[in-house]
Amino acid sequence: MPDRPQEPQSTVFLSRFCHKMRLTMKKQRSLKWSMLSMLGVGWLLPLLLMTVMITGMVSHSLNAQITRTITTTMEKAAEICTLRLSDCITQSKDISYNGQLRSVYEKYLKDGNEADLYSSTSSLLGEKYKFNEDYRLTGLYYTDMPDRFYFTGSTYLAEGQRYFNTYGVTAVREASAAIDTDTVLVKAGERVYLVRNIMDHNFHPYAVLFMELNDERIFESLRSVWQCRDFEVFCGRELLFRENESFMEETEAASLNNGEIRMSGSDRVIHRKDLGSNQMVYAVRFDREAVDQERRGPVNLFLLVLLFLIPLIAILVHFFNQRISVPVEELAAASEEITKGNYGITVPVHQENGEISDLDRNFNEMSQKLKDQFEKIYVEEIALRDANIHALQSQINPHFLNNTLEIINWEARLGGNEKVAEMIEALSTMMSATLNREKKDIIPLREELEYVDAYLYIIKTRFGDRFACTTKIEHEEALDYMVPRLIIQPIVENAVEHGRNSSGEGFVSIVIEGGKDAGDDLRIIVTNPGEPSAEDMERIHALLEDTGTEPVSASQIGIRNVNKRLKMVYSEGSGLKIEPDGQGNTTSTIIVKKSQSQQFKP
Repeated sequence: MPDRPQEPQSTVFLSRFCHKMRLTMKKQRSLKWSMLSMLGVGWLLPLLLMTVMITGMVSHSLNAQITRTITTTMEKAAEICTLRLSDCITQSKDISYNGQLRSVYEKYLKDGNEADLYSSTSSLLGEKYKFNEDYRLTGLYYTDMPDRFYFTGSTYLAEGQRYFNTYGVTAVREASAAIDTDTVLVKAGERVYLVRNIMDHNFHPYAVLFMELNDERIFESLRSVWQCRDFEVFCGRELLFRENESFMEETEAASLNNGEIRMSGSDRVIHRKDLGSNQMVYAVRFDREAVDQERRGPVNLFLLVLLFLIPLIAILVHFFNQRISVPVEELAAASEEITKGNYGITVPVHQENGEISDLDRNFNEMSQKLKDQFEKIYVEEIALRDANIHALQSQINPHFLNNTLEIINWEARLGGNEKVAEMIEALSTMMSATLNREKKDIIPLREELEYVDAYLYIIKTRFGDRFACTTKIEHEEALDYMVPRLIIQPIVENAVEHGRNSSGEGFVSIVIEGGKDAGDDLRIIVTNPGEPSAEDMERIHALLEDTGTEPVSASQIGIRNVNKRLKMVYSEGSGLKIEPDGQGNTTSTIIVKKSQSQQFKP
């Protein structure tokens, strides 16, 4: 009876696993006491660290959210303010471009009727601007009569005229003298005027239109910015409007780029929007205390919830001890028995423990299957040993045949029949390739070509001058390429079979391309006369893709095996391609990727 074989690798791995599990469980046997000590020492530090980390994360997230809320509401509010100002500028152009005011003024220049001029001008202003809530007052004066003003407005008219005559006249006149065809915003006293020159056909100003803006209405959207306390509006460096007290420097307002939103300090947000030549800057100061309160709320709630979680620790420790620690200790003890060779041992199944009960059952099944498998593997390894002995004995027959060919070779040489001797020697070379005595599946290309030469010698001897074969090697460096054994001879054999007619006439050419440098791929091209038909190409594709179901010949088996071996050894990119060359011939191309063949050394 043969000796008992060594334990299989799967059994050894499982034994090692069980041993590690047993050592781990030994450390966990004091888990209940470790947890009690962790309550006093180990739990407090992680709890504090977790509190600090989560508080920091929540604070960071809230800060980011608050910043997004403030900047988003600021952007929308500034956009609304800018649109309202843009509407005011657009409405100021109506009286300039519709020609009515120019007709009134030209009529006055002809007849000099000032009463008619006053009536027509006032009527025209009232028609366009009297009931517009964006203006408190709209006025106009002609450049040749700079002291005569025409006003329109609703309930604010008288008080607006007095304020304009006191503070606005000088500011409007200075602005109109400098703006040409532009429209500007001017601060006069505590009020904002929109000033625009009205041009004649020669682009000379003949009148000046000024509008006192209802700044509370135009800029009221800034109050909708989240937690807004007060705000300021600048045009360039000039302060146009202030809700309450001043809180920002003019230089800071002018330093922004168009469209930029900037958080300034700890409680301010600034946004710039260009309006023609006017650079509008909107600044809002928000309530920092309210923002901080928003941030502290979720953090305080988290700390409160965390405080209520602490009493659950004792419950978790008890649960872990009864439901996990005890069953796992039983599993550890059983695994220790398995490492000692006591296969088939079982543990109690804790039905109430859910997954633990599944683990108990699976362990018991594994233990029993391990016992059965070990006994089965023991029997199979004995059978495998016997099979290996028979396989070694079966190799004697090919070696005996090869040795017999050597004896016949020498007999032929002694008898003077050199041709027969050389054919026998070529046949012996091919048999040596199939025997693979040195157990080398990957060989240099030059050795592979020796097997091809031996085969072609037999073919040439058989057909004589009726069959020709040529071999061309572009670069001698290619001979050092490592290729799988017997990948060219089956392709050449197939080419010989299809490259001759019924009388044996034909040719085969072998061209080896590439292989000159380290990055050069290797291509072995075997060409024979005759182009395959469409049906032949379908069979070839099925053969190379290994999808055909019909029986194949010996040469076709060789083609399929060559393609499969190339892809197995070198993966995708390498392989065999068979296709017509368009000149009445068929080419079989063996492709070996250099990047994939470098792993094999000569």
